Amino acid sequence: MKIRIKNKTEKQKDLDRRLAEEIGEPNKDPIMDLEKIKNLVKEGAKMDHWVEYGYGDRWNAIQLASRNKSDKNDEIIYFLSKQFDFVTKEEDWNSPLSIALYWGKTQRSKKLIEKTSLKNPVFAFLLNAGRWTEIPDEEKLEILDQIETNYNLAKVIKEDLKQIQDQGKFGDYNVRKNLPVLFKFCKRKSSSFLEEVFGKSYDLNEPITWRFTKNGKFKWVAEEVQKRFQNGKVSIENDQDNIKVQFVFRNFLVKYQIFDINQISNRPNFE
Repeated sequence: MKIRIKNKTEKQKDLDRRLAEEIGEPNKDPIMDLEKIKNLVKEGAKMDHWVEYGYGDRWNAIQLASRNKSDKNDEIIYFLSKQFDFVTKEEDWNSPLSIALYWGKTQRSKKLIEKTSLKNPVFAFLLNAGRWTEIPDEEKLEILDQIETNYNLAKVIKEDLKQIQDQGKFGDYNVRKNLPVLFKFCKRKSSSFLEEVFGKSYDLNEPITWRFTKNGKFKWVAEEVQKRFQNGKVSIENDQDNIKVQFVFRNFLVKYQIFDINQISNRPNFE
């Protein structure tokens, strides 16, 4: 893309600018003209014209279209997503899928997942699903079902949870909120699937991904933490063979013991 930007002709610059203008300002939710956009793309318009939008951010045409919340524009977003693989690995919320998840657009998200252009859809789901506009858990499960239909789910979960760990995102409120939904989806499948995903074959040492026994049943640390601590900063520590949660609420540090370390039955045994 950088080479093309450097070598663009005036005609190419004009096409790219006109494409962004045709999409318009997303905060006004303009109804875009699919045929005009198709014609501009056919003439050679690309995604490398950037427009300042929001708080000093710069967005290209596909991001501007994705931020438009009107369902009437979904076909245009799908069209542009098929034409341009702008983001293939999500790092934040720059891809059309992440933006759809962020705005709580369930049907749009499911349609974009079918394209499979994003390598890490579970990362996008955990970080962004319902971040601005809440998505009911049942709809989140539908989104995960769509990911399973179009991806190797076990492989993607392993890789994407590792990315969550590497980027230090397990403490993120939205990740903590969506992890129990992911685990619920896994439990609906089978115990063997859980073993495949949370077994020895990957290096994930975050306590929030552990399981423990409570009243003879397996519980996920993520579920227990989310149930008890809806808001605030949470950390998990081993305190004299007891797993305790440190919870900061309105600047006060509170510690809770949620289970004994000997109860842990599915803490990954890494190699």
